[in-house]
Amino acid sequence: MNDFMLSPDDRCLKTSEAAEFLGLSPKTLKSYRADGLGPHFVKFGKMIRYRLSDVKHWRDSFLCAPVIKKKKKI
Repeated sequence: MNDFMLSPDDRCLKTSEAAEFLGLSPKTLKSYRADGLGPHFVKFGKMIRYRLSDVKHWRDSFLCAPVIKKKKKI
């Protein structure tokens, strides 16, 4: 039995899987990675993987609070 257990959020995703989770194309995610704009990733030689927790954290960094506009008085 393996004593080392990963949480579901530590699961590693391929670029195509991470892109699908984010609603992006793999090409867009690769571009973001090259420009330093995307989620953190792990590189093993030429293999790129994204931890699900990092992808979720990056996605959540774009959350915005709703804005309530006051009605103008006439």
